[in-house]
Amino acid sequence: MASLTSAARHSDVHIATDVFRILSERGTAFAPHHYELLMSAHLGAGDLRTALTILCIMHSVQLNPDLETLSALRAYLFSDPSAPQNAFELLKQLATERDVPTVAVNAIIMSLVDHNRHADVISTYKSLHQLSTAGPNVHTFNALFRSCHRNNDKRTAMFFAAEMVELKIKPDALTYDRLVLVCIREANYEDAWRYYGEMTQAGYVPRLGTFVTMVQVCADAKDERALELVERMVELGLPTVSAQKAVREMWPEKVEELPLVGEKGMGSVSLGGKVVSI
Repeated sequence: MASLTSAARHSDVHIATDVFRILSERGTAFAPHHYELLMSAHLGAGDLRTALTILCIMHSVQLNPDLETLSALRAYLFSDPSAPQNAFELLKQLATERDVPTVAVNAIIMSLVDHNRHADVISTYKSLHQLSTAGPNVHTFNALFRSCHRNNDKRTAMFFAAEMVELKIKPDALTYDRLVLVCIREANYEDAWRYYGEMTQAGYVPRLGTFVTMVQVCADAKDERALELVERMVELGLPTVSAQKAVREMWPEKVEELPLVGEKGMGSVSLGGKVVSI
């Protein structure tokens, strides 16, 4: 294992491949991290095709990685603006002979979001079914909603939300959080409150920055629901310094009644789930 790690770190494809072969001959039960290290070696050597092939092999033996463990691939796709499109074309070739995992397409979509190429994000999603028989998952849509938020594109976000319902894909906390962010900057931000309500019913809690954004928008609109949000943050033990600053000028007497939670006060969050209704 140490040899494989070292080979990956130094992008030594030959040693990494030899070590992998020897481990196979010894009957080693491969885990995702073995394949990920082999992928990392090939990516370091600039061999994207082989790295993506390894990802497909992992999928074929039911060792599916998550996006968090594909840091080398994410870094490679982010390093060069042309890399996501190259990866997409390679996956189209591989799809003629292998089953392409959704996580591979998700990595491309996320890298396009990182490059802020919103139109390419949308077109890649529309082509996803041509590459992966499994289709999109919640991580796909979370990346799509991030792109919609960055580009103030609520209309497309609502299309994607409807797609989630149609495909019966269960949203998670991040799904709701990003839908709230997409909607909260609209002149009519009631959809943000609707998603916030669904989120709360599902047992989820917005991220700290999302809470603060909602408070600021509502305070600017003289909407007293800003105070409800601050009270909820206090209940959760979330830091309220920024949120209370946003509402103090509008409702100074009411803010003084609320305890101030410092930056170290963070509460635990329970998680549940509920399908988005559009």
